Amino acid sequence: MKEREEKLLERLELERYTNLRQADRLVQEMEEGIYPEGIVAQLNAAEATSQIEVDQAVIYPNEPVVHRLVFSKNELNTATAREEFVYVWGFGRQYKEKSSSFSIWHFYSGAGSYPVSVEVIGQDGKTVATLEKVITVDSAPLRLYFRERTVVEAVRAGVAWTCTR
Repeated sequence: MKEREEKLLERLELERYTNLRQADRLVQEMEEGIYPEGIVAQLNAAEATSQIEVDQAVIYPNEPVVHRLVFSKNELNTATAREEFVYVWGFGRQYKEKSSSFSIWHFYSGAGSYPVSVEVIGQDGKTVATLEKVITVDSAPLRLYFRERTVVEAVRAGVAWTCTR
């Protein structure tokens, strides 16, 4: 705790916004009792305590999907200490996106299996952990296409009919 207090005082002496933000984050971590070291320990635990989850059971092409890094301990899922890392999300075919968030949106262009990974990078620039998962994208049911298309055509017809009156 003494080390954390010294780090906090060091941050408060500096006048830049980023230092004040870091001091605020450190105070929140102290209140929660969860520090970056605890996140790293969970990411590297022998038994799986973290994983990549998606926000829907069935994924269709060209629909937005939220991917999240989730821990089995709920208190870690909302811990301020998670903000201390950079997340590099990989979606196969060499597509990677760097983010400061432990969740990200992504679209898949077609049906099939896609590898997804998240590389967690610490403030020192070193990789803390890499998690991987294979996402299965189903082919879109034909009925959904016709249903949406029918609605669009009905609206167009209604607008055209209204304009001709």
